[in-house]
Amino acid sequence: FLTAYLALAASLADGASNGKLGSGDPYCWNVDSGIGCHPNDWTSGDRLRCTTSLPMNWAMMPRYSSAFSLETVPRTKTQYVPGEWITIVLRVRRYPFKFRGLALHAANASMSHVGEWRSAGNDVENRMFWTPTPKKECIMHVHADLKPLRNTFRFKAPPSGTLTFKALIKTGPANEGYFFFPNGNNLNVYDTIPAGGFPGTGTQLQLTEDTTQRQRKVWSVGGLGKSCVEHCKSMDLKCDV
Repeated sequence: FLTAYLALAASLADGASNGKLGSGDPYCWNVDSGIGCHPNDWTSGDRLRCTTSLPMNWAMMPRYSSAFSLETVPRTKTQYVPGEWITIVLRVRRYPFKFRGLALHAANASMSHVGEWRSAGNDVENRMFWTPTPKKECIMHVHADLKPLRNTFRFKAPPSGTLTFKALIKTGPANEGYFFFPNGNNLNVYDTIPAGGFPGTGTQLQLTEDTTQRQRKVWSVGGLGKSCVEHCKSMDLKCDV
């Protein structure tokens, strides 16, 4: 899930886990797709000899873990206004488990990727995350360096529907390591197999549409370094955030 290459399909055989392709178009990884290996399926504990053929089967398959949380700002937010820009934060709750890889997207009821993402930092040389596709419908990591304990993203809500935010987190170096889902009920780290089996139990972040607020606000993203007041004034609007 880091710098290693995936055999996602014949047409994506040279696709890297950060959304970059050796040839063809960039892509967004679907968090619901199978990935990794059950630890019981590694032959004699050898991570390079998994008996199943899912992508990146040298890493342990995903588990829910309380070591990570995915939340809105404020955390009590339960609804969204269509077109609203929402702050989404991914936190590492246990310092030893700083992660290296990430795939993050929002899905509607039909499990399609929806909305538009932005990540902090426009410096191509130093950025940690990017939106690999023209529609910007997901966030993926740029490199395999350790990421901060708190990572903030901006998400523009789609026109309608209930949203489920999905995140796949990768810890550990290339050719080994672990996959996690945030907001777990238990810690489930290292080689722990969740009680009841994979992926364990946890809560997905969801938002429902607030139909009472439809089209009452205009949401816009300002340029780098501009305050909300300055940006809104340039559009002959008033900032109310």
